Amino acid sequence: MTKLVGQLRHKDEGAAQRLWELFRCRLLALARVSLPSAPLGVADEEDVVQSALGSFFTNVEKGKFTRLASRHALWHLLVIITKRKARRLLQREGWRRNAVPGGQQAWAPPCKRQILRDDDLNQAPSAEFQALMEEECGRLLDALGEPQLRSLAIWKMEGYSEAEMAAMLGCSPRTVQRKLDLIRTIWWREMNL
Repeated sequence: MTKLVGQLRHKDEGAAQRLWELFRCRLLALARVSLPSAPLGVADEEDVVQSALGSFFTNVEKGKFTRLASRHALWHLLVIITKRKARRLLQREGWRRNAVPGGQQAWAPPCKRQILRDDDLNQAPSAEFQALMEEECGRLLDALGEPQLRSLAIWKMEGYSEAEMAAMLGCSPRTVQRKLDLIRTIWWREMNL
């Protein structure tokens, strides 16, 4: 990876092509998951990936990203760039973030609100969606660090009230509320990398 990035600094098109081949499919999958399934106008996940890799290549040529010593570090950087490009695409297309139950955020299409029908709620999620949700939930719980914060997050998802959680922890409801605010802050930062 260090060699390939070094070759990119010298505008080696072969290195750019090699990195494109190594990461394109995985970045496309990431962009596909980051964008809603509704049509987005003229842009799609392919545009997001091309823009992300183009920005990466341009910045490497400018001398940025000098500490990419491993494939993992490079992948992490490309994930961040791709997620940001997807978010910016949605914002340009007029999509907006709306709060949904549970303190989460979801993208709402421009001008139209999606109306859930009873049939939509009765359908079981796909195996791919379930796997992605499990992975994302695990990542967000791991980001909390403290076992007490993890427990509070799980209890909140299970529907316990702040008073019930305070009784389980032996503290005041206000303490629980502050810790839940901290969890939201940590998760907001994690989801907006």
